[in-house]
Parts: sequence; C-alpha cells; structure tokens
Amino acid sequence: MKKLNYSFICVLFVLSCNNKINTVYDISLPDAEELTSSSKIISADLLSPIDIIIKNNKLIILEMISKDMFKVFDVSSLKYLYSFGERGQGPNDFLSNGINIIHNENDCVEIHDIDNVKFLRFLDTIAFIEKKLPISRINLRNPINGLGKLNDSIYFFDNIFEGDRKKEFTRQNIKTNKRYYFSILPNWYKNETIINEMQKYSIYKASKKVLPPKKRIVVFYYRFPAMKIIDYDGNVCKEIKIRIQNQNFNAYDANTTYFTSQSFLTNDYIYALYLGKPNDVIIAEEDSFRPDLLIFNWEGSIVGRYVLDKPITAFTISEETGKIYGVSSLGDSHINSIYEFELPRINNEKYP
Repeated sequence: MKKLNYSFICVLFVLSCNNKINTVYDISLPDAEELTSSSKIISADLLSPIDIIIKNNKLIILEMISKDMFKVFDVSSLKYLYSFGERGQGPNDFLSNGINIIHNENDCVEIHDIDNVKFLRFLDTIAFIEKKLPISRINLRNPINGLGKLNDSIYFFDNIFEGDRKKEFTRQNIKTNKRYYFSILPNWYKNETIINEMQKYSIYKASKKVLPPKKRIVVFYYRFPAMKIIDYDGNVCKEIKIRIQNQNFNAYDANTTYFTSQSFLTNDYIYALYLGKPNDVIIAEEDSFRPDLLIFNWEGSIVGRYVLDKPITAFTISEETGKIYGVSSLGDSHINSIYEFELPRINNEKYP
C-alpha cells in the first residue's frame, strides 16, 4: 500500500486588505453533487504522486521517490513522454527526494531542493536544470521550510528560531539580504504547556500558495480549519475560521487534518479538496474514500461542491482544455491511472 503524503484543506478568500483583520465563522457548505471521471491508463507507474502541474503542453507529475521524480505526459492525449530526475550529486540530480515545486509562472518550473532553487526546463523529449540559485545568497540562519516566491528578488519561508518569534513567516530580499517578519503566529490551541518554538511550529504548521496576478499569499493550516490571505507587503487581509460540526476549533489533534495544500487558484475561482476525516481513517478506508472539490469565488462565496468518484490526492486544472486532472496515492489500483473530470460550469445565481 502506498503511503499517504498529503493533508486536505477547505479554503475561503477575499481580495481587499485593510488595517483590521476580519474573521468569518459558521461557513456552511451546500449539498455535494457528484463529479464523475474518465480514466486514462498510462504506461508509467505512479508510486507516490504529491503534486501535478501543467507547463505549456505537458502535464507533469512530481513523485516523492529517489528516481524518475517527474513523469511527463502530453496534456491533450495523456500519452507518457518521459521521466526525469533522481537523487544524486550530478548536474541534473537532486539532493533530496522531498523536493517541492515553488513557482510555475515563468518559462521554467522552479524547484526547492535543500540548498538551491533549481530552474527546470521541460522540452518535448528531455528535461534539464537550466540554472540554480544557491540558498546561501538568501543568507538563511535557520532551516528553510515552505519556501515560496513573490518575485525575482523576494522569497519567503517559515520563521523558526530567529528574528521576531511572534511572527510565523519571513520575507527575504535576496539582493539586499533585508528581512521582514510578518503574520502573527496563531494562539488558537489553548494549552499552556506548549512553550517552545518547535512545538508551536508543529501545531500551526501550514502550507503557502501564491497567486501572482492577485499578489496574494494564501496560508493553509493543516490541523485547524483556518486560513489567512496575505498581501505581498505582509499585511494579513483576512483570517478565516470555519466551524466544523462536532469539532472544537481550539482543540489540537496530531492525527487530524482538516485542510490541504492541494488547491488550485485561478483569477476567478478557488478550487480545493476537502477531507473531513483524519489521515489514518482515510488510509484504512482507501477503497471507499472520496474527497470533495469545493469551489469559491474571490468574494468568499462558495459556488460549488462536488464529491469526486475517485480518491484523488493531487490535482490540477486547465481552463484551456476545460478539465480537472487528478491522481491518487491511495492503493495500488491507481498506480497506472490519470483521472479526468470535466470542469464544472459555475452557476453563480445558484449560490447567492
């Protein structure tokens, strides 16, 4: 059985920032409609897929493995083209098998690999590392966790053990080496025995996503039904808490995840997988597990909820093809499959 390497998240966003942080409670979800898929059998094994993106005419799946980390497909036919990337010391190798995609807006796909940002170019038959940005240029004094990119000069990451320890993130200008700490660390978990930074970091661990056209950072908390949206200057525009039935928001359970980093942002809508179960239950019920796809507009209103007919754990969207592409890390029966869903047509009048 493949290992589950993800958490799930339900998201809600707004655009405008102001000096006062607004909090929203009692978010209710509509009844779910079913979204059915078609299955494409592929001539490649997906052992541990953790992310999926589209770059030009290619669909690229990232796996948390030590060889053939990237599986590359033609996006229109889903024909398998080639694999790329392995752990090692060579010029096109990666130091870690836990690399993550941090940026996909330019010609290259940017990867965070321990001490470098690596710029990958995917061609029709081969891929290669075009250039590297050593992390030493960012002059980091603490481990990088959750590296993200705002522009060519500014990256940001989790703040641990340095600077303003009341803030949860650090923004770093790699040209001037100036740092700015932003977003107050939450205090939702009411337990006085939690006293050190590592404990706090573990409890409030979060993933971040950036939508460059909106100039927004979106923060997803793994163990609390909450999120923040932050502008590029580090101002918190919105802090949202979602009240889950029969769940105490201020309680902490290391085995429970409410949300996920698996989301996709467009200029009009926010798409996110919603779990509703702890990870150990999902693993035990992998044959029957079905996540929901939640769709929000940028005013913060939910405009769709769909239960998927497959246990999707990573997905991406192409507005050009009008499809959702998903893969699963649950069970060996999905190892040779990519699932396609028709992108739902949003009826804004249905959800006032």
